[in-house]
Amino acid sequence: QDSTPSAASWQYFADIVREKWDLRRVIKLSGKASSDAHEPEIEALSVIEGLDSGLTEIVSQRATGSEIRPIADLARAAIDSWDAQCQGIAGGIMTGFPDFDTVTQGLKGGELVILAARPGIGKTTLAMNIAANVCSDGVPVGVFEMEMSDVSLVKRLIAAKASLQSKRPQQWGESGKMRAVNGVAWVSKLPLHIDPTPGLSVAQLR
Repeated sequence: QDSTPSAASWQYFADIVREKWDLRRVIKLSGKASSDAHEPEIEALSVIEGLDSGLTEIVSQRATGSEIRPIADLARAAIDSWDAQCQGIAGGIMTGFPDFDTVTQGLKGGELVILAARPGIGKTTLAMNIAANVCSDGVPVGVFEMEMSDVSLVKRLIAAKASLQSKRPQQWGESGKMRAVNGVAWVSKLPLHIDPTPGLSVAQLR
């Protein structure tokens, strides 16, 4: 009689059920990965990505469940956020572009910001300038570039910093070359890391 579950302890037993369910999912996922790995024509990366995707789904669902918050707490957090804005306290990481920062209140974890425009407008240059500005404040930044080489990306960043209008160094003149040298020195000190792997998958990105 003493061991009979009560309504007061429902969370405890619910956690046990969730734990066993997740373990069964891991067993099933591992079994499928093991079976797939024995197929003669399958690629190793395909098996790894499938396993990674399944495990990520399990982890994300567990994380989502642990972050459920009552509306009262969220309302207080909203008031605190507005109060910080009134006091001029940034809610996220500033990009160095005032108009952009005014709209977004800075870059924040868990948010996705997409720069969209026609080709040749300067999306990559803007993104790299944002990365450089953030790095200048001591925040490490990782850039994943799947269209051009890492060197080409850095050349654009240096050219933007040095205000070099031409891509041909023969046309820079002595003043332009000096600015380029200073730009190289500036870029070299940034905590910026670039991965130029083409066709990067979500699993590889993680």
